[in-house]
Amino acid sequence: MAQEATKLMPGEDPLSIDVEDAEHWLAVYTELVEMARALVKPPPSHKPGSPTPDGGNPEMVFIQERLAALEDRLEFWRLRRGQLEIVG
Repeated sequence: MAQEATKLMPGEDPLSIDVEDAEHWLAVYTELVEMARALVKPPPSHKPGSPTPDGGNPEMVFIQERLAALEDRLEFWRLRRGQLEIVG
């Protein structure tokens, strides 16, 4: 998982000192996280406390792992933007 979380998207430069770059990647990762969360969200008929309908489905496990990695990148860019705004 840690290896997956370190993969960067094409054009993504974590060393960029441009606040606009950080804002761009925040927008990109926010959208990706929202889409992934929609995929793992239990259906409306799901009762709280009951097992999720995926039943350990490998595809759902993959999506959940990707969601965690995307959330890591989103948090990175949130922190990076804050650092750049302070320096800026």
